Amino acid sequence: MTIEAAGISHMGICVRDLEKSLKFYRDILGMKVTRQETQDMQRHFGDRQAQVYQKRRQTRQAAHLHWGGTNTYLVLSSHPDAPVEGQAPKLDQVGIHHICFTVKDPTSLAKHLIANGVKLAGSLESYTNAQGKVRVFYCFDPDGILVQFDDGTATG
Repeated sequence: MTIEAAGISHMGICVRDLEKSLKFYRDILGMKVTRQETQDMQRHFGDRQAQVYQKRRQTRQAAHLHWGGTNTYLVLSSHPDAPVEGQAPKLDQVGIHHICFTVKDPTSLAKHLIANGVKLAGSLESYTNAQGKVRVFYCFDPDGILVQFDDGTATG
């Protein structure tokens, strides 16, 4: 059997501080929060929680963010009842190691991010080609998760 997926529905990212992450994804990148709620984990996951969580949680804060004209969205979740553990993986580690967004003007976006205190994974110059353009670059979100932006022609 082969799945006949129509696309990716959403991506979920567990964050340490939802407000800090919203400042990045919503305020700096311009994504729109379409839903934000605190969920009762027993009601939301029930007995399945032990299968999908490392530790039992009482509550979860979740924010759904949309961008552009796509139906794909990002879910940021945090757990105010106890700190989350772990580090964001690098490109050579097991797990989903980055997300990538295609944007019209990576050069301008990179400069916008730098002006707003966002750390790039490398210098802006290291991403700039001989024509003075940036086709692809990586930055870090507040939890150190790699976020890639490209112009749709770059290969990583």
